[in-house]
Amino acid sequence: MAAWHRVANLGWRRPQSLPLQQTYRVNPNLSAPQSNPESTRLPVLSWLTAAHVWSIFGLALSSGLLGFAWLGSVAAIGRQGGLARLQEVWRSSKALLIPVAVYLTAYGVSVATSVHPRDSLREFASTVFTMSALILLLLWVRGERRTRWMLQGVLMTIGLFSIWGIVQYVFTDQGPVSNRIPGPFSHYMTFSGVLLVGVVILLARLGVESRLRTLPNWLLLGLITLAMVLTLTRHVWVATVAAVTLVVWMMARRWTPVYLAALLVSCLALAACAPEQWDRARSIVDLDNASNYDRLCMTWSGAQMIKDRPFFGMGPGSVTTMYPLYRHPTAPRVEIRHLHNTFVNMAAERGLIELGAFIWLLFVVGREGLRGYHAQRERSSGTADLYFTAFLLVVVFSFAGMFEANWRDTEVNRLMLFVMVIPWLLKPSTMQAQETGQARTG
Repeated sequence: MAAWHRVANLGWRRPQSLPLQQTYRVNPNLSAPQSNPESTRLPVLSWLTAAHVWSIFGLALSSGLLGFAWLGSVAAIGRQGGLARLQEVWRSSKALLIPVAVYLTAYGVSVATSVHPRDSLREFASTVFTMSALILLLLWVRGERRTRWMLQGVLMTIGLFSIWGIVQYVFTDQGPVSNRIPGPFSHYMTFSGVLLVGVVILLARLGVESRLRTLPNWLLLGLITLAMVLTLTRHVWVATVAAVTLVVWMMARRWTPVYLAALLVSCLALAACAPEQWDRARSIVDLDNASNYDRLCMTWSGAQMIKDRPFFGMGPGSVTTMYPLYRHPTAPRVEIRHLHNTFVNMAAERGLIELGAFIWLLFVVGREGLRGYHAQRERSSGTADLYFTAFLLVVVFSFAGMFEANWRDTEVNRLMLFVMVIPWLLKPSTMQAQETGQARTG
């Protein structure tokens, strides 16, 4: 019985059943089947860690699950072998954890020098709590099988979100630009950002692995893309086109003429069948559009804030209150929530040091993802699509971040952190190998 508990915890292959006599010969001191209390923690902690990402539709629920995962992890780490597990996480993931540590340190200094320290402290606490999930992922979601299990759960969840949004569009008065569909979230921007994560995962999966080009994956991509089109959110449209273009260029360059023809046909179909969506698409390149001009004014205002406090910024969450003082005289809006640009908003709020650490983090993830993709492709390994997912997400969200402050949404942030850590989840784990060996011989 103990062997079965340990195998269930690890989530690996099911061992062959052994005769009762052979089971006892493995451990002569074992007089009867016994349960191992320590072994029951692993599946619970893996489920809790994964569930906090799957449940982002309710931020309070997601945070509660993350908190329970930490409580269980502290109890598990306090037992024998916990310190060794943490040391292994550090050794195998230093390249990721060092820029994260610099990022959070610069964030903390920005809080200390903020023009509104109390508001900034709340944002800092929320960010630290969200990013702490990286440690839990590295502890409890290791190896290809668990990574795919969690990734599949993310796709299924986003698929359900898409259906939710489509139902809102069809059966409610939500849908026009003035009242866009938010899905299960409080804001349509958050909804569109979550949908973009799903599109990126599926594009990487379909572009890299021929065995994954199945009808369910194509249908899911179509479902999520439809919901994304209905959100009328331009930055995710542009990011999706950029993602498809990158995949075609890297995977199937000879199909470029076909891709361009399909893109042209899609534009013509949009113009003929969906005039509201077509008007939104055309406005992307319209310099006279009020929203586009407003974003240029926000960039100008952000540059003035950075000029006044270049190193640690105005303080997390302070752009909203400081914007009226730095607003361009011709800007259409007097009040804003953020500067609609991830990089400008981060530099204005937290300074250039924080921005540098963030770019360092993105570079490390992109580099590891691309290296892993090429290495696994040469070996004909089945994990190349997972590495490419991390690379593609960083590139696409960095591009989208120039048009929208997508890093500041906690829901999107939690999804992104999981995908960004995938290259390190696939690294060989000594502790995991030992546990698997014990399960097979137990």
